[in-house]
Amino acid sequence: MDSVFLSHSHADHEVARAFKKLIEDCFPGHIEVKASSSAPSEGGIAVGSNWLDWIHNQVRGSKFTAVLLTPNSINKPWIMWETGAVSGISLATREPSSVMPIIYRLSMEQVPSPLQYLQAARGEDRESMKRVLETMKRSTPLRDDQFRQFIEMCIPPYLDNVACALIETPPPLTESAVHDWLDRIAYFEQTDRRSEIGQLHRAMVSVFAPGDNAFKTPLDVRLHRRLGDIYLFGKRSEDAVKQYDLALQLSPRDIFLLHKKGLALLETGDEPGAQKTLERLLEIDPNATRWSTEIAGMKGRLFWQKYQTTGSKSDLRAARDAYADGLDFNADSHYMADNVGQLSLLLGEPDRARDAFEKGLAAIEKTGDRGYWAMATKASCHFGLRNSKAGLAALRQVPTLHPEPAALNSIERGLRRLHLGLRGTDEELNLWLNTLAGTEPQSTQ
Repeated sequence: MDSVFLSHSHADHEVARAFKKLIEDCFPGHIEVKASSSAPSEGGIAVGSNWLDWIHNQVRGSKFTAVLLTPNSINKPWIMWETGAVSGISLATREPSSVMPIIYRLSMEQVPSPLQYLQAARGEDRESMKRVLETMKRSTPLRDDQFRQFIEMCIPPYLDNVACALIETPPPLTESAVHDWLDRIAYFEQTDRRSEIGQLHRAMVSVFAPGDNAFKTPLDVRLHRRLGDIYLFGKRSEDAVKQYDLALQLSPRDIFLLHKKGLALLETGDEPGAQKTLERLLEIDPNATRWSTEIAGMKGRLFWQKYQTTGSKSDLRAARDAYADGLDFNADSHYMADNVGQLSLLLGEPDRARDAFEKGLAAIEKTGDRGYWAMATKASCHFGLRNSKAGLAALRQVPTLHPEPAALNSIERGLRRLHLGLRGTDEELNLWLNTLAGTEPQSTQ
């Protein structure tokens, strides 16, 4: 009698029971089903037995290995371990066991990478399961007419049993489901409800990844990236780091995800973590800080934050040079130019600072950018060039463009740093901050 070795997670024992019954009812006396989770009386492994020896014995007598994959099991290392053992032993003994992934509530894209090269069958689909049974039939002497009769008798109750077993199992995270949840996230952004995004996040996880490790289960790169961006924007930087980590599990070589993770780590004050993230990013692309102003900006901010802790001029210079590299590659980046100017002042290099501020103003003029970031940079560059009147005129535009609170905080930090480099007066700084807040005294208008 041939046998099928069945690999499944404990949580899917009812699905496994339905699958076992289907096989044994369709091939009575011809195929038996064995699983490591079965009781010893049903062919399972006995307590205290050598697991690898038991697997070896099953493979030697099994024509097929069926791996049942559901949202409960795709992240369970036991399934991959057991399947790997089957494949390894089959190869070593030269007694092949055909491995068949059977998926439930999953898309084909969600099949774990070790099994993606195999043709998976949909365990909830009649025709797909019929093909699985037809494959198994080839190793039996069962007549075609008998087989057709068993198919008609056994598949309908199997599908009913599976439906009952999966009633609490998460649905597959299909492309349409991802877009649906992205639309929901966008709605929360558009209606200025970012502070409530945690509620939406919890609801999404409860649908697709219930269980003890729900919030540690990677779902889709796009979902985790968007949630990470919103958490980062809302100053929930630790939550942002978790989302970027989940996204990176799915796309580990995405340098822009690494960039976002680095920013989130900097927001938490974890400069060593940000440093490691930057190093990983540069392993993937050693030139990323030159061609990407965003990544150059992250490196500059990293060393700026380190300087604030260490007071080391070498850290300050490294920060300035990171922004300078970005500016060399993209002369139209007024943001890079402003940072080079501000940090050059702190380094006691006024000529280089003046050159950078002039480049920043030229970039804004060339690009025609009139957003609140550009107006804030224009103000900073004019202040850096000691042109207070033009600087105040640009700064007055910022509050009229309704920047987000997080953007206002960032602009304020820049003004304070510039003021420090210029060694300005308290009155001058108060005037800048009041203008940014839209509360400038009428006498200065």
